[in-house]
Amino acid sequence: MRSEEIDLGIYDLSGRRVRSLHHGQLALGVHDFEWNGRGEGGRRVAAGIYFVRLDGPGHHLQTKLVKLR
Repeated sequence: MRSEEIDLGIYDLSGRRVRSLHHGQLALGVHDFEWNGRGEGGRRVAAGIYFVRLDGPGHHLQTKLVKLR
């Protein structure tokens, strides 16, 4: 099965990475990832608008996420 190097993370409005969800090889197919609303250090991040960004060879996907609490 093929795999690709991907980078999946949560970013704030200023473009700073808040949390890395995955970095490295990932087999092609459907995958589930969860974000518990915490930053890299384990502290809860503030309510607000964030972006989920997926980067891989030849593609870049981004969507908006609203954290309410």
